[in-house]
Amino acid sequence: MGPTVMTLVHALRRTIHRLRHREDGIAVPVVLALVGVSSAFVAITLTASVATQRGTVRDQDSKGALSAADAGANLAFTRQRYYYSPATPCVWEQGGVLVTGAGSGGWCPTVGPKTIGTASFSYRVSTPDTSGNIIIVSTGISDGVSRKVAVTSKTVGSANVFSAEGLVGEDSVVISGSPNVQAGVGTNGTVSMTGSGSICGNVRHGVGGGFTTTGTAGQCPGFQVTEGNTTLPPPVPPADIATNNSNGRFFGLDSKTGNTTWNSSTRVLKLTGSATVTLGGSSPYFICRLWMTGSSKLYMASGAKIRVFFDTPEHCGMGNGDDQITQSGSSGIFSTTYNSGTGFDVPGFYVIGSDTITTDVDVSGTADSQEFQIYAPRSAVKISGSPDRVGAIAAKSIDISGSGTFTADSRIPPIDTGVAPSYQRSRYVECSGTATSPPNAGC
Repeated sequence: MGPTVMTLVHALRRTIHRLRHREDGIAVPVVLALVGVSSAFVAITLTASVATQRGTVRDQDSKGALSAADAGANLAFTRQRYYYSPATPCVWEQGGVLVTGAGSGGWCPTVGPKTIGTASFSYRVSTPDTSGNIIIVSTGISDGVSRKVAVTSKTVGSANVFSAEGLVGEDSVVISGSPNVQAGVGTNGTVSMTGSGSICGNVRHGVGGGFTTTGTAGQCPGFQVTEGNTTLPPPVPPADIATNNSNGRFFGLDSKTGNTTWNSSTRVLKLTGSATVTLGGSSPYFICRLWMTGSSKLYMASGAKIRVFFDTPEHCGMGNGDDQITQSGSSGIFSTTYNSGTGFDVPGFYVIGSDTITTDVDVSGTADSQEFQIYAPRSAVKISGSPDRVGAIAAKSIDISGSGTFTADSRIPPIDTGVAPSYQRSRYVECSGTATSPPNAGC
């Protein structure tokens, strides 16, 4: 109760105490009247207090519902980034498992309701329009209070992954030893250098990240350091790659030819000793692991366009930290097309990776003048040794050591197949009204 009401109540109590000791006939009615007035003041105060509490609870529920709606939109956005494919642009849950499909009537099936804390959310995603853009509509509910938001996301072409940066580590880039990087370097985190290495190219660090150097390591004069984030979409192999691939070119179904072994069950290609394998064919390869040791060599045939997709660790029976590409000893990867007068294409390795099982790519072969591109946005890539390498690398993280030179050649064709479009949020609004057809009504 407020101070004014408390003062009135105390005054009424004093009056009642005085009157009840008098014998006038008016005493009892007066006392009853005063008690009624006192009760009215108390009731008014309690009513105001209850109304205030109700308003506070509803405000909390409204905020909780909006937070739940935002969480649903973020989940949908993440799933579209990692599981989208042109043929099956919808991603939803069925029996507790994520499935993909084409959608119906311009919209994907509803996902939810899903519980988050004391609230819940459900969402729907539109199928891409003619420009590839989508709308995510998410509704949050908390104790009967509902809030709905709509997020429009535009596509960002995949061909620009290496347009400005030859080394892209989404989480981090670490350079140690004395390597010479002749390429732009980018990350959403921090680029850190130790030792005596150099970066002769622009450096982009993430928002809130940085560019740190120790020892004599540093950036060559004339280049810039900028800040900004980018997204690496996941690799998307052709829908029929499990049956339409070039794996059969590995000497039949199962074989061992000299120091080359191919196992069609585990889909592991193993090169040891002085083994030499030349990749050709018009279809991509679809394997689990490439293992190169000794002085083995892997070539891309002249005029060929070789793309090797590495399946998910779940499908390959792999565990956390397993290498999907291992290159050691004096082994090497080469392109007979690069700088040969017929073009500059190099073999491309697409590591699909996983959100739950970590996978690595370890390239430490010492054969000189190697050429390749690696696209592994959910894997850690380690490059070491002293050879010169030409190409481009995009990964979850990149760690370069040793004393070699890495050069990004702008004449190498950009990644143009096997990468989903990346989505970038372009509009966020809160919807009004109760209409539910279409899902973005009132938005």
